[in-house]
Amino acid sequence: MSFKVCQRGWEYAQVWGIDGEVGICCWAVPGFRKTLGKLTENTIDEIWHNDIAKEFRESLIDGSYRFCQKDKCPWIANNDLESHMKEYDDVLEYPKELALAYERNCNYDCTCCIDRNNEEIHQPGADKKLAKIETELAKFINKVTIIGANGRGELFVSPHILKLLSEWKPAEPEENIHVVLESNGVLFDKDHWKQIENLGRYDLKVAVTVMGFEESTYQFLSGCKYPVSKIEEALHFIQSLRKKEVVNDFEIGTVLQERNFREMPEFTRRCIEEFGADRVRLRPYFPWGDKYSEKAKWVFDIRNPEHPYYPEYKDMLKDPIFKHPKVMLWTGELL
Repeated sequence: MSFKVCQRGWEYAQVWGIDGEVGICCWAVPGFRKTLGKLTENTIDEIWHNDIAKEFRESLIDGSYRFCQKDKCPWIANNDLESHMKEYDDVLEYPKELALAYERNCNYDCTCCIDRNNEEIHQPGADKKLAKIETELAKFINKVTIIGANGRGELFVSPHILKLLSEWKPAEPEENIHVVLESNGVLFDKDHWKQIENLGRYDLKVAVTVMGFEESTYQFLSGCKYPVSKIEEALHFIQSLRKKEVVNDFEIGTVLQERNFREMPEFTRRCIEEFGADRVRLRPYFPWGDKYSEKAKWVFDIRNPEHPYYPEYKDMLKDPIFKHPKVMLWTGELL
């Protein structure tokens, strides 16, 4: 019996944190994002086929998608799920799409991020945990056709993930392989690229998140001291790889917040016209974690209709640049 379900919900796994937690989809409800299992405690076979995973897949088969965060999944929120559906006959032996995020190192400390943890790999026993994670990954990593890194840290300060990518030899023909690299971009230069330039032989997408091009906005929201000129140079370097078709898709994203929303029209124009982005992704601020007080998160969330700047935010979205076909509002107009 075959069934048609969301491709990502059926094929995807993200491995994150020093315990190798396996998430079934970034946009599943929190319980399913965190509790499939840990590669430091169980094998990938046990985790991928356990009862929790089966329950999640049942929600796709019955069409309820009850474990999906419908207001945060960009496919559901933009009524685009149908184009991401595929037919399957059975559960896959292993994931076909793998996101590597088990190093949460980062050189930024963004206001919108809760995942930075530069201490994990220095904890007692960290080396053994990393070895166990990579032993389990070795069972199937060469069988995946889509690989991504690092959605929960910074790729170019993640030595274990960089090494894994530099040595990756997928079994499928090169034309069937897709790579997605997520980065804050500031270290995406010629020297760092050399570490993983082998990935340029595949269909390669690079997604860079930039909080703004105004110096104070960029540094405040990124929690860094890098000058804006450094990220601008990196974006031009990626643009050069795009022109050579080493990079096949170049996305620049940001997170809409109280501090940067007024800059978004000019930010978006620059991304398209100056840096040659194939897509500009405007993602909303989600008030996750306990890094900030509820009051602070309330202020950050400019899409809150009770926010004093909300009318100004809605006015800003009327700028014609946001009708450009290269602009993607992550969750549409959902509040």
